[in-house]
This record gives sequence, structure tokens and C-alpha cells, in this order.
Amino acid sequence: MRSIVSSAPRQAGGGICVAALLAIACWAYAPTGIRIALLSYTPSQVALLRLVVASLMFFGVASAKGVARVRAGDLGWIASLAWFGVAAHHLALNQGQQWVSAGAASCLAQTAPIFTVLLARPVLGEVVSPRHWGCVLLGLGGAGVIIGGASELSASWFGGALVLLAASSWGVYFTLQRRAAWRMDAVSVSCYTIWAGTLMLIPFGWQGLGGRLAHASTSSDLAIVALGIFPSAVAYVAWSHVLRHVEASRASPLLFAIPPVAMLIALPVLHETPGPELLPKRRRGTSA
Repeated sequence: MRSIVSSAPRQAGGGICVAALLAIACWAYAPTGIRIALLSYTPSQVALLRLVVASLMFFGVASAKGVARVRAGDLGWIASLAWFGVAAHHLALNQGQQWVSAGAASCLAQTAPIFTVLLARPVLGEVVSPRHWGCVLLGLGGAGVIIGGASELSASWFGGALVLLAASSWGVYFTLQRRAAWRMDAVSVSCYTIWAGTLMLIPFGWQGLGGRLAHASTSSDLAIVALGIFPSAVAYVAWSHVLRHVEASRASPLLFAIPPVAMLIALPVLHETPGPELLPKRRRGTSA
């Protein structure tokens, strides 16, 4: 965290730390919230409903604070951010979590920084240090442990592949977001991204939604609201603030802190403990 702050103006360092920690905590709740919401809704409906909640929050923020005016040149950036960071990411993640535990999903989803670092040089022109390449290798090794340490990856290799697809989409989003952060403030970027992403999700999640809403459990509805407020709204604004001041390749390794926090949340709420897919096998000479 210290190296991240040192890359930003000194006076902004404290705010960047708070924003990064807030984003990590909010995103760490997402796997648990998704598992609860999936008890009553389809994966596409979970994605749509949480983004509707987030959109309403951002409408309130926009009314109170105002947002930057969209220029014609910004439309392509907003559409790309909305697809990779909202629509594609949430659809793949929610589908994958039907078969993957919250802990495993969190670990696999946080391989997103790998894709951010890989894209940082060709897309952003950022110089990636050996230390950050080391983070990439550690992330790849962690994903390999999860996949190789379980015979079925929580009942389905397909689910794990979908979560990895969501991670790659998120990695593209973070890279593009860094470019968009140069064009407008963090709140404006988040508002337009969430609104556009919500519109993109309507064709996927509207069918049969009325019946699901009528019979959904209270816990699933509360999970949807929490997902819309924290991971889908607060975290997006907080991380946009971080990327406005810090290079994407330097900030993205912080996201590797999300899985352990996610497992701590899942333990009391879902009664999930790290399974074999999250621990190296003893026969490889590594103690659990």
C-alpha cells in the first residue's frame, strides 16, 4: 500500500488508501451476496437487479452533485466500460457462481489484475516493473493451485472457466477505466458506466422477473440491495478515484487482497470453509 501511495501526490495519499480499502471491502462481499441472491433469482436477474439498485443510487448522486457532460468522443469509452466492467463481467461471474463456492470464485475473479498488467503496456504505455510482473506470476500460480488442487473445482470446471472469463473482462475494464479517468471525474465515469451497463443487461434479465420478484425470499432481496449499494456503486466510485491518481499496473495488485476478505465474510454467513480447491495438496510437499 505504501508504494501505491508514493506514486500519487502526497496530499492525496490518505484518500487513495481509504478509497482502495473501501473498494476491497465492498467487492469482497460480492461472492457471498451473489450466492444468497441466486437462491431466488437467475444469474442474469441478479446482475440486472443489483445494477438497477446501483443506477438509482447514481441518479441520486448525479442530482445532488452533477456529472460531467458526455462528449461524442466519450460514447465509445462509456460503451466499452459498461460492457466489460458491468454487463459481461456480471453475467459470467453470476453464471459461474452457480457451481463455484464464494471463496473459490473470489480467488479466481481476482486474477483480473493479471490481465490489467498485461494490457498496461500496449494500451496505456505504462512501464511494468519486475515486481509487478512478480505479482502476475503469483496470481497465475494461485489460480493454478485452485484449479489443480480440486478434482472438480467445486463441482464444475465450466463454472471456474466462467469466473475466469469474468476476471478477464474486469481486467479489460480496469485498463480502459484508467484511460477514461483522464477524461472526466470518478463519479461521472461510474455513473455513465453503471447506467449504460444496466441498459445492456435488460435483454438478459427481464424475462420471468416479475414472478421471481413475487416469490423471492427476504434474504435474497436484501442481498440484491446490498450488492447494488456496495460492490456495484460504492466500490466503483472508490476504485475510479484510485485509478485517477495511480497507474493501473501499480494499483491492480491491491485487488489480490479481496479473496481472503471474501472468505472471512463467507465463513459466518454461508458457513463456507476453504475447501480442497483453495489449499495445496499435502502430497505436493506443502502443508495446508
